[in-house]
Amino acid sequence: MNVNRDVNILYVDDEKHNLASFKASFRNDYNVHLAISAKEGLDMLSQIDNINIIIADQRMPDLTGVQFLKIVTEKYPHAIRILLTGYSDIQVVIAAINEGKVYRYITKPWDEYEIKEVISSAYEVFRFKHENAKLLFKYSKLFFDSSDPMFIINNKGGIIEVNKAMKDMFDISNTEMKTIGFLKFFKKKSVKENLINQLKANKVVKDFKTKIKDKNNHEIDCLISVKEIRNDKGELIGCHGSIKDISTHIQAVNTLV
Repeated sequence: MNVNRDVNILYVDDEKHNLASFKASFRNDYNVHLAISAKEGLDMLSQIDNINIIIADQRMPDLTGVQFLKIVTEKYPHAIRILLTGYSDIQVVIAAINEGKVYRYITKPWDEYEIKEVISSAYEVFRFKHENAKLLFKYSKLFFDSSDPMFIINNKGGIIEVNKAMKDMFDISNTEMKTIGFLKFFKKKSVKENLINQLKANKVVKDFKTKIKDKNNHEIDCLISVKEIRNDKGELIGCHGSIKDISTHIQAVNTLV
């Protein structure tokens, strides 16, 4: 597995030999910070502003791992949280995952390869969330104030964010919208393929004419515009775009003909 020195990890455990073992296993792969208690972990988080991943043991005397990560969720929501636990605590862990306090859990005794796999996955999630935050900040005024439906999607077509006009058009909540792949709005396979091919060829789609069904199941004529978004390193992280309803214009033209 590739070494990634960009990854900053805080490992919290009340047993010194576990801390020493973790440090010895991963100090050459990541930037590892250690804390012997939940309190010390919180103190370190207040002093270090670039922790990406937090790993905590469930059974600690001052706070359990879940209690600790609940506080972390509220104060440092961007950090990805992982819990180390024994089999007897699985139900507690599952509840914590369902409530969004924990990204993943690892059962003890942990396996070095498994932890590296989980850390790699967790860091990708962290990078994705970080890029999304920068993206929304950059486009916030144009995005949220637009009367046209607008969207931001990741490089796999998953919806990251939509504006009010988009939610109103389809009468769907932001949370529900994020479970829908953008291409699912287009029913015809040929339309999906055409849109994708144009984007791949030109890195931008300008006024792609098609039809979409709105919240009332009415088919509306619209123009789709999509543009690639790349980060500072030139890596593709997603696309932003808009939907322009031209139904009224089409009807007016047809009336004149």
